[in-house]
Amino acid sequence: MKLEEVTTYEQVCKLNGTSVDDLPNVSKMKDQRQARFLVETHKATEIVKALNNLDGPWEADHTDPGQIKYVPIVWIAKDKKAPSGFVFSCSYCGATDALAHLGSRLCFRSPEALFHALKQFEQTFIYFYM
Repeated sequence: MKLEEVTTYEQVCKLNGTSVDDLPNVSKMKDQRQARFLVETHKATEIVKALNNLDGPWEADHTDPGQIKYVPIVWIAKDKKAPSGFVFSCSYCGATDALAHLGSRLCFRSPEALFHALKQFEQTFIYFYM
């Protein structure tokens, strides 16, 4: 299967040898936003795994700084549903620096896979990053 042919979560599950029913059981959680976050995080993980392995097995080696990994840096504009939005920034203050470099366990093998995932599975990744 080619990257552009992966358009549904059902296809993602088929590629990974899993089922759409293999989601975390969140039925007893009281906080529905947290429950949805856990489900969408699971889906995002499955999407990344499927897209990264289309051209053969690939796993990010987080101990290898020489291995190129692609991580989305997103800017979500604020609106009534998300009044704070989401941005990445850093600041310098006086004689001290406060830096937090960006990183993610969910990273992609190629920029094409990253952009395809964000476009095709937009709602999952918005929920994951919000």
